Amino acid sequence: MEAKELMLNNWIQFEHNGSIKQRQVAELSLEESNKFKPIPLTEEWLLKFGFESDWSGWSHKDVYFELGVSGDKYINMVNGGEYNHGVPFEHVHQLQNLFFALTGEELTIKES
Repeated sequence: MEAKELMLNNWIQFEHNGSIKQRQVAELSLEESNKFKPIPLTEEWLLKFGFESDWSGWSHKDVYFELGVSGDKYINMVNGGEYNHGVPFEHVHQLQNLFFALTGEELTIKES
């Protein structure tokens, strides 16, 4: 994973003392970034970020996502009437970066 893919507060995983740990990026270090691994985007992560599911997709406030799997994972996104077809997503940090680019807000883990 390259540092240029990451923004502060992106979630990443890394190996520490033989186990996989997850944390948010607090500062970016080029030397450290080669140790980071992306976290696969799953339904569990969408729920953690406060997305809600219906029969055809996921929504978070005014942003609507259609999540589909067809060989590769992709998300069709509707945001304020704009429709982006087949944006490839595989990792949590990619969703965080796109969400910030579209809304100007960071995705945060929803309090239980």
